[in-house]
Amino acid sequence: TKNMIDHLSTIPNISLIVKPQTRSNKLHFSIPPNVYVAEHENSINLVKWSDVVIVLYSSIMIEVLLQGKAYLYPKYMHKGKMIYENFGSGWKVNSLNELSEALITLSHNPSFRPYKKSNVERFLNAVVYNGSLGSDVLEGYKQYVVGISKNSSNHIIGDI
Repeated sequence: TKNMIDHLSTIPNISLIVKPQTRSNKLHFSIPPNVYVAEHENSINLVKWSDVVIVLYSSIMIEVLLQGKAYLYPKYMHKGKMIYENFGSGWKVNSLNELSEALITLSHNPSFRPYKKSNVERFLNAVVYNGSLGSDVLEGYKQYVVGISKNSSNHIIGDI
């Protein structure tokens, strides 16, 4: 991560903002002085203000896709496979050089995406809306809990 931040901070016309890990709200390494560390900003607002978001392991990538922002996934930083790879719903980069090239491409053409909007919609439909695009997922959970509580008057809700 440090190498990536150090390298990206040298690319002209890029304002780099780094959001520390949410629980600790700390970075465990030094960063260049031209990189802003967003210790007090809400992640959703950071996405709203951004043009491009780089995410490796965080559900905030869902917000990136919901807002239609460019989502860069630095695949080269780990060996596992993420669910969104199955849907082709992000811009997977396989090296630091590819990441730099993607950012430069987006600086010239902000609307460019190498992934299809339909792939993003399929991913969101499967992961966020549980197969029913645009459905009220919380209402579905409410109905489920209410149904169980009506059908099992001898059980405590905590036993679900």
